Amino acid sequence: MGFTLDLTWASLYNNFESLLSVAFDRLVNCHVQGRVVDGEAGPRLVPRYGHLDLEEAVRALWSAGFKGPYTLELCNPLGRDDFVTARRWLSGILGLE
Repeated sequence: MGFTLDLTWASLYNNFESLLSVAFDRLVNCHVQGRVVDGEAGPRLVPRYGHLDLEEAVRALWSAGFKGPYTLELCNPLGRDDFVTARRWLSGILGLE
């Protein structure tokens, strides 16, 4: 049986680290859901709920050896540019750009 890590729920319940400690070996997908916001370093994704740093979480997963898949879902996208921005953001973190 596989495990999908949904970063929105991990953010809402503030349990990212504990989920990884019990389920990393069964991780088959990471669901990255958020909305695009402008930050000091450029546009980035932030979670719908909670305060999890999505970039830090994705980097931690990648560094720990999880190479994907990563499923990207946007909340309240304002148009095509938000999708392009989110894809570029995630690709940049994963070193795919």
